[in-house]
Amino acid sequence: EAHLLVYGRRHRSVRALHHSRRLEQSLLSYQRASWLEVPTHERLSEEMRPAGENGPLILCLDTSGSMGRKGGAPETVAKALVFECLRQAQQQKRRCYLFAFSTGEDLQEMELDLTSDNLQGLLDFLSWAFHGGTSLNEVITASVERLHLANWQNADLLLVTDGEVPRVEDKVMEDLEEAKSSGARVYGVVVGNKTGSVMMEVCSELYHFCQRPGDFLPTEAATALDSRSWALRRVATAAT
Repeated sequence: EAHLLVYGRRHRSVRALHHSRRLEQSLLSYQRASWLEVPTHERLSEEMRPAGENGPLILCLDTSGSMGRKGGAPETVAKALVFECLRQAQQQKRRCYLFAFSTGEDLQEMELDLTSDNLQGLLDFLSWAFHGGTSLNEVITASVERLHLANWQNADLLLVTDGEVPRVEDKVMEDLEEAKSSGARVYGVVVGNKTGSVMMEVCSELYHFCQRPGDFLPTEAATALDSRSWALRRVATAAT
């Protein structure tokens, strides 16, 4: 990690990878040394899961045009976070599925692994520029449907966005709350200066990755991603 920081002073992508590892380790990384009867990790009052159990991972990545503004920092961090989540999922032998969303029916999806064909598809996707508007309705609906599939009921959801998202439709929120009541956990990472009430309502746990002064500066992305200028903090949600 120290090497990434030093090397990252000259390379923006390496610095972004370092930050994405910090985010992923804070959110979803559970190191399993052995199987124990106790302690258990309480998901909800109705369900108990062993602390070492790692289910699949569903990534929901905001690819709207607003992610590419503000010096490009949200888009750069989001792409690095997706790649690091895939690396951690492979290391922990967890299946990983990606939904890339913007607005309406413009929803792309792929199951991620480190095979040559799949990795090339991911690299092609990460090379694209983000564009379009933003809607959570389609991606939440698709994620909840995947949670009903065999071998995906135990999945964690990670939603990465800049926080500029409209309110979710009532029926979609009802379906999400039903999934949460069955044990699903929705983690959120907002890359930007605003978390927004929508993300606080949607997520079980929410994290804010932003510049310390509280706003993005009109500078190059390399400056915006300076580790000394950014901070990660947990935000209170309706679930907490």
